[in-house]
Formats: sequence, structure tokens, C-alpha cells
Amino acid sequence: AIPMEMTASYLGFDGSEYECIIARDITQRKLAEEERRAGEEWFRSSFEYAGVGTAIASLDGRWLRVNQALCQFLGYSEEELTQRNWRDVTHPDDVELSAEGRARLMAGEIPAFEVEKRYVHKSGKIVWGRQTVSLIRDAVGRPHSFTVQISDITKRKEAEEAFRRTEAALRRS
Repeated sequence: AIPMEMTASYLGFDGSEYECIIARDITQRKLAEEERRAGEEWFRSSFEYAGVGTAIASLDGRWLRVNQALCQFLGYSEEELTQRNWRDVTHPDDVELSAEGRARLMAGEIPAFEVEKRYVHKSGKIVWGRQTVSLIRDAVGRPHSFTVQISDITKRKEAEEAFRRTEAALRRS
């Protein structure tokens, strides 16, 4: 079967009416639509099931879209996170850590930046993340939003702190 688009109309000619039917093969259009749908599904699955926290944030810092890994890392539901911005979940002492990176992204000086910083989990505990941020531009090159990936590095930071404490204790003895 070939997908077709048909248009029918009536024409009058020499006192008689004729039905005119135009049939157009739309196979290529259907294939392109299916490829687009498959690409959207692939992106959605890649985003949602990524092993690291992934988000799209507005230029003013609101979470527009978040995945389950980010929700688990921060302890919030998707609905709760999308009602907040990144400042709401960043440790107060670390809010300005990524300001320079964001400014350089907006100026087009760098394609992405990384920073390690603390976040405040919904439970109140402090968790550490390695954040990578890239700027998404619209079709004409204007800044549109940020894509953010956050890897949980809490265990590494806790191990580093335990090592520092042990090392300090050994120096004292």
C-alpha cells in the first residue's frame, strides 16, 4: 500500500459536471514524519533514562525539564523541581560558583563549563555534584536555555574528607 493524499473537486465544462480527483504519493513525507517521531523518542529516552541528573533550565535558572536521576539526587519529584530554580537547591555558599561560567557561555567564549558544588537535598542533607552546563541557542543563534548534567560525587567528597581527617590526626600524633 502506498500512502496517498487525495483532493476531490467538481468542475463544470461545456454544461457537464466532472469529478476531478488528484492523488499525491506522500510516502516520503510519512517516512520523514516517522524518522522525526523516532528521533524525538530516542531523545526523550536518552534524557529520561540517563545515568546522571539531566535538566533543561531557562536562562533565569528555572528547571524546565528534569529527569528521574536528578529527582533522586535532590530528593524532589519532577513536579516539585520544575517549580523551583537551580538556586533553590544549591548550597548558599556555592550559588556564585558557576556565575563566571554562565557569563562566559552567554558571551560565546566557551562551549561548556564544569564545576563541583554542594546541593541541598529535600531532606536537608548536603550532597555534592559535578555539574556540566552548556548553552542551547535558538535557530538564529540567540541564547535560549541551558542543558545541565549533574553527577553525584557525594561519596568521593566524603571519602576525601575522611582521608583529610585521618591525615590530620596522624600528623598530630
